[in-house]
Amino acid sequence: MATAPLTAPPLQPLTLEDEEQQFLDQYDTYNFTDSYLGRGSGKGRSKREAANHTNRHSPGGHERKLLIKLQNTEQKKRGTRP
Repeated sequence: MATAPLTAPPLQPLTLEDEEQQFLDQYDTYNFTDSYLGRGSGKGRSKREAANHTNRHSPGGHERKLLIKLQNTEQKKRGTRP
């Protein structure tokens, strides 16, 4: 005896029922409907804040990279590298 496979009903978009809307004000419905974070929002930062915390070009080149390299070389010579 063959049985028909079970099928799930199609998914419906989430909507607020009329009963729920009478308890919610405009700010509550705004929180449900509108997203205040954009795509790729940068961990909640504003565009100005993200621009202030970016890596800026250094005319001297890779100073930090060279400094770490020199410090590691000195630690290796002394034998106290962690």
